Amino acid sequence: MRRLLIFAAIALYLGSLALPAITTSGRDPVPGWLLLLYGPFGLAGLQEVRWLVNPLFWLTVGAVFVSKGPSIWGLLLAGAGLALALSCFTHQVSWVAGDSGSPSSVAAKLQVGAYLWIAAQVVAFAAMLVWQRARALRTVSAG
Repeated sequence: MRRLLIFAAIALYLGSLALPAITTSGRDPVPGWLLLLYGPFGLAGLQEVRWLVNPLFWLTVGAVFVSKGPSIWGLLLAGAGLALALSCFTHQVSWVAGDSGSPSSVAAKLQVGAYLWIAAQVVAFAAMLVWQRARALRTVSAG
């Protein structure tokens, strides 16, 4: 079940890259792949630490396929990624634009790609929870 959920999370994540993720007033929508590409630049100024969700997501995926059993670390990685992704609903998302010659941060609105990206984090976290629960049930039934 966890692998099915992880494959669903990967599909959501990849879908989010192909779709518009944010829009800003008066500009074309920004696709998810562009946010992924430019995200580290937002990290440099500590403006958009949510980009860290991307490596956390892939570490969670790797934990499902590489680990022999569920670990608290995998659950913590998935939980941290989910918490950062959900912060899109509580903290303004911004995009750096440089139309006037100097870069400035402008408010952005979430689009379908961003919602798929957030959904991928939810499903990845659910996969880790299912895995942890299955281990707990095996421990109880064996003991």
